[in-house]
Order: sequence, then structure tokens, then C-alpha cells
Amino acid sequence: QGTLHKTVNVFVCNSRGDVLVQRRMPTKDVCPDMWDVSCAEHLKPKETYQEAALRGLYEELKITLCGPLTMAHDEHRHEIRLPEKGVWDREVQTCFCVHYDGSWEADHVEVAEARFVPLE
Repeated sequence: QGTLHKTVNVFVCNSRGDVLVQRRMPTKDVCPDMWDVSCAEHLKPKETYQEAALRGLYEELKITLCGPLTMAHDEHRHEIRLPEKGVWDREVQTCFCVHYDGSWEADHVEVAEARFVPLE
């Protein structure tokens, strides 16, 4: 607990400017049953942020992309402490955006529900 590790967040936006958000499963330790970014992944050893983002998009939403993603935010540190749950999450994160109008399907092992919402 408290070990610094790398994570990536991805925002999927459609041509109308809506963003795909997902509600986390109620069984998650951190922010259960809360709305979150389109996709979030922990990096595997030797995996790049881009590789983890593409893997996560497929695992969580069945989205397959071929091209590079657009970086929306450089690396930064993020920390969550929930002592009542024994959680101390220390991350080095980066964030990507992707424009996507194709089909998708939420993986209900990871995602309680997902939907596009307007940014306004």
C-alpha cells in the first residue's frame, strides 16, 4: 500500500462533443459506485501509457483503436488516502483523449454502466 505506480486515464468523446463516462462497480475499493472517466488502467511492467490506454479501452469498453491517442495531460502525481478502508493509492498519471463514434460495449465485470453525456 502506498507504492507509487503508473496509471492512465482516457476520455472518449464523440463527434457531438459528448464524453463517455462509466460508473464504477460497487465492489471497487476506491470510489465505488461513482461516475468516472471513460477508461482508467494501471500500467503493466514495461507497458507504455499509450499501450495501457489502448488495452483498457478494449478490456473495459470493447473499443479497438489502431492509431495514436492524443495526450491531454502530462504526467502528474495523484494520491488518495482512505484510512478507514486501508487504502493509500499513490499514482503517476497521464491522460489521453480520443474522438470515437464507433460501437462499444461495457464490460460488466469492470463497469457497472457507461453512457455518453454532454459536457454542458
